[in-house]
Amino acid sequence: MSRNRYVVLAFNAGKCASCTPTSILEEWIRALYGAWGASVIRLREVYSNNKGVYVYRINADSQKLFRSIFVLDADGVFYVIKTTGSLRKARSIADSINISFEDTHE
Repeated sequence: MSRNRYVVLAFNAGKCASCTPTSILEEWIRALYGAWGASVIRLREVYSNNKGVYVYRINADSQKLFRSIFVLDADGVFYVIKTTGSLRKARSIADSINISFEDTHE
């Protein structure tokens, strides 16, 4: 059994109103690494709250691969807040975040 890491992300829904964060992340993984990347990273949403903060479980050995997909985030849709080794700590961090996305369109 492999180890997992939990990544806490803030999702700016105003930048992509019709998208789900999981679909965006999976699309980026497929764009950079194809099916191989999806099988190695093993992305799974495990927690979200009503403030737009999500916790994803990934394979610990693929942490660098997962972090590299954010090079495709030119619009600032996601903010990576923290990566941790336990779900309890990740949920605690997610619930303590008070993030506000301001509209920066001119």
